[in-house]
Amino acid sequence: MNSKRDTPSVDAVTPPVGLRERGKQRRRNWIKEAARAVFYERGYEAATTREIAERAEVSLGTLFAYAPTKAELLLMIVNDDLAAERGNDFEDCETEVPLMEVLMGFSLKNFTYWAKHPDVARQARREITGVLMMGKPAGPEAIRFAANKQRLQAGLGALIERKRQAGSIKTTAG
Repeated sequence: MNSKRDTPSVDAVTPPVGLRERGKQRRRNWIKEAARAVFYERGYEAATTREIAERAEVSLGTLFAYAPTKAELLLMIVNDDLAAERGNDFEDCETEVPLMEVLMGFSLKNFTYWAKHPDVARQARREITGVLMMGKPAGPEAIRFAANKQRLQAGLGALIERKRQAGSIKTTAG
């Protein structure tokens, strides 16, 4: 590997995930799945962080290191679920697919997700609205939700621009 061409770029080399990071990811998953189970079984209001920590087999301190509030636990679930459900809906979309079809597919995924557990979904929407619209203090998962919203808006804007440039949609604006 004497030439620059033979040297792997920094971007091409991804370091392996270390033991500590894998342990953190495993604990996060335990906590998230325990919270999901307790929220779905007992409802968000009746669920307690103590019960979630016991179900995840972690201390309360460990639970709070991953999610400082019960609302953050709920948003952790929602963020991970929506990320898995949505993927890169707008970024990966072909320009040949009609815009209305793209928007309907996106909406169907969202409505289907929120309809699975309406009581928990209602509470998640309250938490999200509190953060996004009412200036409620935001934890890391609320901030992540807001960033995902901005990413989706930017992705939709880029898709519309690609479709406009391809001539599949027209605008009357300048």
